Amino acid sequence: MQVDKSIFKTYDIRGIWGQNLNTEVAEMIGKAYVTFLKPKRVVIGRDVRVSGPEFQAAVIRGIRSMGVDVTDIGVVTSDALYFAVGKYGYDGGAMVTASHNPPEWNGIKFTRDRAIPIVGKENTALGELVSSEQFEHVADQEGKLETFDITPDYLNQVLSFHQPSTGRPIRVVVDPGNGTVTRFLNDVMARLPFEWSAINTVPDGTFPGRNPNPLAPGALDGLKAAVLAAKADVGVAFDADADRMFFTDERGERIFGDVLLTLLAKQFLTLYPGSAIVYNLICSHMVPEEITKAGGRPIRSAVGHAHMKPAMRENNAPFGGEISGHFFFRDHYFADSGLDAMVVGLDFLASQEKPLSELVKEIDVYAHDAEVNSKVDDVQATLAKIKAVYGAAIRDEIDGITVEYPTWWFNARPSNTEPLLRLTVEAKTKEEMVQRREELLKLIRG
Repeated sequence: MQVDKSIFKTYDIRGIWGQNLNTEVAEMIGKAYVTFLKPKRVVIGRDVRVSGPEFQAAVIRGIRSMGVDVTDIGVVTSDALYFAVGKYGYDGGAMVTASHNPPEWNGIKFTRDRAIPIVGKENTALGELVSSEQFEHVADQEGKLETFDITPDYLNQVLSFHQPSTGRPIRVVVDPGNGTVTRFLNDVMARLPFEWSAINTVPDGTFPGRNPNPLAPGALDGLKAAVLAAKADVGVAFDADADRMFFTDERGERIFGDVLLTLLAKQFLTLYPGSAIVYNLICSHMVPEEITKAGGRPIRSAVGHAHMKPAMRENNAPFGGEISGHFFFRDHYFADSGLDAMVVGLDFLASQEKPLSELVKEIDVYAHDAEVNSKVDDVQATLAKIKAVYGAAIRDEIDGITVEYPTWWFNARPSNTEPLLRLTVEAKTKEEMVQRREELLKLIRG
């Protein structure tokens, strides 16, 4: 069949419902997944998007038609789906979600057994199978369908990261953004020793309260106002499927992902002294420095969970994270879990006497900014231009090019899905960071 192959992306399959993604394509995707993986039992869940029930039903039809049994766990967070795959020993899993994309989008994330993600060329292979319609059954009869509520086991999993202590009482405001985490939020917070309130708590796939992407301009304005009104110690925000989590401080100011990663790592290193902590290579140099000070072993990884999770497995790292707000947990089948991260972060904050803004100020000592994207005609030619100028100082080419100087560094890496070059620059002073960033952008865009 004719299918828009652009929906088969590096980390998932994602498109606009009713345009390049519909029930026919979804059913074919289910058949392609079975042909590719040859599973016998698969578990599937979805987020709160309006198109979710229709999309999920079509995927289930495709999978069952190939002779595979399916367990439907309903509306869940992405990490709950990963938990189900690992906990109950399924051969694979499927999470129907478009993560932080706008409401008209939908998609699906597939895993193998042990919640190992299907990514990159494997997603491309699924696209080729859909186009060719060369599907292979694993059994002659239609697979069975059952439903199952994972809530009790999943809540116990999330709350296993809570460390009861005699720390100070803290006040928390949570913004689930009308997303999927609303299903579990009350039950989690009721079992934690914190005073809390919340906004945007009604599950709604049109996301009326705010943009489902917490990093979108203005998305956290409501949370900031609520934090200030409640005189709270911290604000917490999730994206639509809760695989990302963000903190604001007591002033309502958002904490950068790598800063939060560092604070969470400190908490983990009190539980697992000397352990490895994995971070991606566009994080601030603050991250490995603070991990080392805390007695841990910082492990540097390429960007993306396809790289982070194998690095964690290889080093038996209990925790890892990215600047994007993805935080990964060994003891949760290496899932990137917003709820786990919230629990660990609140415990850490309660154990500290200082407010969050001061804890951040003590470690956030370098000048850095968010990645800057540039559209380029030829990514590799642009990287060659950068090498010609800065080649003598290249640290490595694990993910794009990382260049190191005594007072500043940068990484330039290609996007996995678009003709973009992504630039991260950090320096000891803001003045040098801005200067170096502008000279690099002039070279890249010139």
